[in-house]
Order: sequence, then structure tokens, then C-alpha cells
Amino acid sequence: MSQLNRIKEFRRARGLTMQQLADAAGTSKGQIDKLEKGARRLTVDWMVRLSKPLECDPRALMPARAGEQPAKSWHTAAVFPGAVVAQGGKEARQNLLQVRALAHKSRNAAQLHFSGEAVDFVPRPAFLGHAQGAYALYMTGTAMIPMFRPGQLLFVNPHKLPAAGQGVVLVMKNKAVRIHEYVGEKGALIEVRSWHPGVCKFKVQRADIAEMHCVVGLSEG
Repeated sequence: MSQLNRIKEFRRARGLTMQQLADAAGTSKGQIDKLEKGARRLTVDWMVRLSKPLECDPRALMPARAGEQPAKSWHTAAVFPGAVVAQGGKEARQNLLQVRALAHKSRNAAQLHFSGEAVDFVPRPAFLGHAQGAYALYMTGTAMIPMFRPGQLLFVNPHKLPAAGQGVVLVMKNKAVRIHEYVGEKGALIEVRSWHPGVCKFKVQRADIAEMHCVVGLSEG
């Protein structure tokens, strides 16, 4: 039977119990157990999230190949191989990713929207390649804890179709922006999930959504 992934291998090498890894990654022991056994899909989000406490390249958590050596340290170049910050000119712009700002429409409004401003620029992750329109944003609010935590930097590909379990950024026709976990689609409805204070599944009318963007990775920011 082929190896599902290398989470257990790296966890044991670091001398961590499943509970210790879960605490460090902001999840539960049960989720770590499911991931190690292959009962939960090891998405890019999970690889990036677990790789920091395991001190490895996220891609190293995939099944080992002959002659492959595990990464030994955590740093930006290891997390996002190929990400380059050039000093100026066209090359610099191509290798930087805009961090879009989320803001409230007014002090009394609960809805978030894109402010239209770039609050920062970060190295473009290799997994986004030359994806047009790709961007990053800082997670805000507590609705997606522990999947996403406030202050985490989410990397978004607006052209990728999400799979169940991935994060999505819904840009509504009224310009509101919502971040959820994608569950699936049924006809004219898109089912999503929020996590905090309690797990809640709900359906959104496709007709109310202007755009749906896929969260393809994250960082502590």
C-alpha cells in the first residue's frame, strides 16, 4: 500500500504528539489523526498550516519519492519555492502579489468589502505561477477559526474552481465580501460552511454571487 502522506513521519521526527501538533496548528487531535490516515484530504491549505510546526517545506508532506530528502528548516523560500522579490521594474511587479484590503462600508455596517486599495505587496508563491488576477488578503473576523485565523495571509486564485474543503472568497453582487469553506453546489445553490462559534452550513443563491475565488494557500502573514 502506498504511503498516503508524511505528516506522521515529520511529526515523530520533531518528537511531537498528535495533540501537540494539533495545538501548534490551531486544530484538533482528531483532525490530525484523520489527515495522517488519509481520511481527510491533505489540501494545500493543510500542508502550509502543518509545515510551520513541523519545520518543513509544505510539499515535503506529500508521499516521499525515491531519493527525496525532507526539508529541515522553515523560512519563506521553503514555504513558497520560487518566490522572488526583485528590486524594481517589470520583473519586480511580476513577482509580487497585491494584498487587497477588506474594510467595512461604514462604522455601523457588519458587511466587509474590498476597499480597492493595496495595503501591501508580498512575494508571489510558486503555486500561483503566473495566474492572472491572483491576490492575497489578511483574514479578518473569527468566523473561520480554526480553518483560518485573524491576521493570516490568504492566497487567492480567482480562476481556480474550488474543491470541497477549500476556502472561498465570495464577492456578492451587492459588493459584500464573505470568506467561507466550500462544501458543494446543488443547482442554483452553493453550500458553504463557517466554523466559529459553532460549525454552520448554509446555502447561498448563485444568482447573488458576482464572483467566487478559491483560497489556494495561506501564511501566518
